[in-house]
Amino acid sequence: MEALLNRLQSRSKILIFALNIIFFTISLALCLYLHSPGPSVVISAFLFVLCQSILLWIIFREAPSLKLLRENWPVFLTCMSALAYLLMIIIRCQNAMETGGTYSMLGIMLCIFMIYMTALISELIVSGKWNFENLFATQAILFGIVLGMVFPLNTIADEPQHMRTAYNLSNIMMGIQSPEKTVMMRQDDADYDFGYTVYDINDVNRYLSQLTAPLKDGTLVPVSQEEATPHTLDYSRIPKVFKTEWYQYVPSAAGITLGRLLKLNTIATYLLGRLFNLLFYTGIIFLCLKVLPVGKSILYTIALFPISLQIASSMSRDVFRISAAVLVVALTLYLFYTDQTKIRFRKTLTGLLIVSGLLLFPLRSFIYSLTAILPLMIFAYRKKWITDRMVRNTAITCAGLFVVLILLKYLVFPGDIVEEPKILLSWTNEYRYTKEVFINHPLFTFTYLKNTLFHRGDYYLKTMIGYQLGWLDLNIPDHLVSTLLILLAISAIRRDYEPLRLSNRMRFTLFVTSAVSIVLIIMGITLQWTPVTSSVAEGVQGRYFLPIALPMLLAFRGKSISANEKCDVLCICIQFIALIMTTAYLIMRLL
Repeated sequence: MEALLNRLQSRSKILIFALNIIFFTISLALCLYLHSPGPSVVISAFLFVLCQSILLWIIFREAPSLKLLRENWPVFLTCMSALAYLLMIIIRCQNAMETGGTYSMLGIMLCIFMIYMTALISELIVSGKWNFENLFATQAILFGIVLGMVFPLNTIADEPQHMRTAYNLSNIMMGIQSPEKTVMMRQDDADYDFGYTVYDINDVNRYLSQLTAPLKDGTLVPVSQEEATPHTLDYSRIPKVFKTEWYQYVPSAAGITLGRLLKLNTIATYLLGRLFNLLFYTGIIFLCLKVLPVGKSILYTIALFPISLQIASSMSRDVFRISAAVLVVALTLYLFYTDQTKIRFRKTLTGLLIVSGLLLFPLRSFIYSLTAILPLMIFAYRKKWITDRMVRNTAITCAGLFVVLILLKYLVFPGDIVEEPKILLSWTNEYRYTKEVFINHPLFTFTYLKNTLFHRGDYYLKTMIGYQLGWLDLNIPDHLVSTLLILLAISAIRRDYEPLRLSNRMRFTLFVTSAVSIVLIIMGITLQWTPVTSSVAEGVQGRYFLPIALPMLLAFRGKSISANEKCDVLCICIQFIALIMTTAYLIMRLL
């Protein structure tokens, strides 16, 4: 027996993975085909957990001592906690199956899937050959698939418009021309009900039953673009085409195109679009983690936030914005702050940096434009086209001119500088802010920004992590938000194994870039969403700050405090448990 265990342990990499696949497949098949509520499903789940426990024991066992267990106690506790918690959710799903709902069956299957994921992640960490990019790719794809099933179509903010916009781009990819103000769609797709925005258990059960239905009518019909209803919030739930940069929807449109070519039904076609978006996000962040010379722990933490994974597993255009912004920062640090003799594919990466910067620059009314030109600013510094003295003199001159303008405005010309247009908001009967308002009242601009950051700063920070999911109507527990906030702070600590320490000049550049981007985000959304009667910005959400979270935290990374790889393992374990608990909370919301 001892010799057998030693052989099993020595071949754990291949064996554990193969056995996990076998046990996962058997248990999933049992749950799929044993529909009757009774002990059969629970017995299969218990057998699966027992098998997983044996496999985990083999992983952590090291004859003749427990050295491996002592060295990897955070991973061991994480696995045991995840197994116990998911088993509890399975039992709750089984108890809810007495109603005959398919959602409970889905919950059991997803929990079993996450148990398999727990064993896989633990094997990667204990093997000693883990890195941030491999762990991220594994978790992003697996958790992304789970969230794609937990959130049915239309239960994520603005997804109806994203679906319709991607569908319109899919027509262009397929060479299908749509008449003016219409979109050519298959009859089944045109008949799909976009009305579900808050799901109850009956809606979800019907949705899941339709998921496997065959395509009935694939005939192309023109669908008119519905207009938003004035003075209401209905505009956000009407499936219309966004007038925006089309390239943000290429991944999801490619998935929809493939679904249409395979003649999949409506739900499966849109889910394929979601999957392509997830794969695009995973691929870009994987590349960024691969090349990033400093701050990998920060990017890993941010990229696996609940809100990040929800966006990645949807059809949102934010996937492209986040990916492009992170890619610009990562490639900038890699190309400018790495030994040039160690850089591979320099021309290819330089071209990718230029393209990603150009594509990022105009997005969302240029609010990420400063991040897009970050490599240009550093290049100008390197070539000494810009010096510290020039920057200092320019800043002093601009500040002086601004003071003079303020004095002239309030002492000499107290009237309006330009005429303020009156533009009604689509969701209210009030007029919205325009840029002319802030030109005529420059000091009010500072007061407005101060009020917004003071009164909404905590909301932005919490929602950047994922406090409000879905249509901003699913609030995850406060203790999970607090845990992820602490985790973000720990991940921002400098690692002593990193080959690069950012200079004060670079940290200052990153800080200015991030700070100005925050102002651009607030003011850009203000001009689209905020009525003039409001003293703070409306419509700004935490997810808009995800593209600048990495450079902002790098700017505050000090040199006096550092951590080692053990801190990384602890952070990975905490984040994994937080993701498990968040996903389980979403599963239980309809039980």
